[in-house]
Amino acid sequence: MVPIPRPRSAGCSTGGWRGYATPAGQALAVSWPSRDTAPVRALAVRGFAPISVAAVRRLGEREVSAPAASRATVDDAEAVVRMYERLVAYDAQFGWVAVRDSTPARIKELVASEVLPLEWCWVAEAGGRPVGCVIVQPPRRSRWIGKDVRDSPVAYLGVMYVEPAWRGRGVGVALVDVAHRHAAAQGVVSMMLHHALPNPLSTPFLARRGYRPLITQWALHLR
Repeated sequence: MVPIPRPRSAGCSTGGWRGYATPAGQALAVSWPSRDTAPVRALAVRGFAPISVAAVRRLGEREVSAPAASRATVDDAEAVVRMYERLVAYDAQFGWVAVRDSTPARIKELVASEVLPLEWCWVAEAGGRPVGCVIVQPPRRSRWIGKDVRDSPVAYLGVMYVEPAWRGRGVGVALVDVAHRHAAAQGVVSMMLHHALPNPLSTPFLARRGYRPLITQWALHLR
């Protein structure tokens, strides 16, 4: 570990850090606030990988009531599209997806032609405004991933998004739980999903909801 400048947002100049002399068996290390995800992609493409996390839990806090989630209708299309776009932009920080010029139009088309008429979608509202959504592919649309497990039928949780101001207030839990209850009522045995490992928030959240790793994807960043 050597003293180095703090990275500046997503464009952190990690290339200059390699100029520091590091004896054999040692490494460069960066400690950064877990909820500030802007530098993650810049670190990852330069070979940095997360190795440990300092975690905290407040004790004795009063529980906050999360807004209820209701099934999305065509009237929610615009809100779902908007949150879907924000999710893609957020996930792009971790190298999981890429934002392209065609992304907004593709999401709008997807929500109108597939999500609302063919899939299960719920929206959480607070004060009359949408603050989160979850989208699940039912078994008939999840066969592409259902083959990876023995138990069936399988549903696929493809989208789960909560507005930043409402994170940590139970909205994500409410959305995932309503999706689980509905899927179980429809006879679904297993729910599957993907999440980005460099995201410091998704892994602990999903572990608390009962998800366990099945297949890990490794990638080599080509410069």
